[in-house]
Amino acid sequence: MGAVNYGTGDYITLGLNVNQVYNELEQNYRHDRADAIIDKYGFVYLHVVAKPGYYDGFYIEIENNFPVAFDWYQEKQDAQKEITQVKKCLLELCRDAKAVEVFPGWCTGYSTEAETRDAIKKAVQEMRDDVRRTPTWAQYNRG
Repeated sequence: MGAVNYGTGDYITLGLNVNQVYNELEQNYRHDRADAIIDKYGFVYLHVVAKPGYYDGFYIEIENNFPVAFDWYQEKQDAQKEITQVKKCLLELCRDAKAVEVFPGWCTGYSTEAETRDAIKKAVQEMRDDVRRTPTWAQYNRG
């Protein structure tokens, strides 16, 4: 009987396929590599973090930190630019830390690397749509 090992993010959840990496040292190396990749980006509008699994491995959690409304239109543009960086980060995590899309549950499912790249594209589009739907304060106050 299994148990839930990974949490989920707002758009996509990447994690280490623990069925392919049994060595704890290798798991720790990949988790450290994921931390280093994420740290170099310094995200503001999205919270991206590598968290340890409950039992083993790690997963990448992405949380939407968009405000109720952006202060001005330039902030929306900055958020879109950050999403481009998030895409680069996720693809780098897939390539260098061997993180793949995971489906947490009692029996965790894992995507292939190719399926993960496709899922990243869809998640990025969803992030972009969320930014487009988030108004500026001027739009918000108009109602």
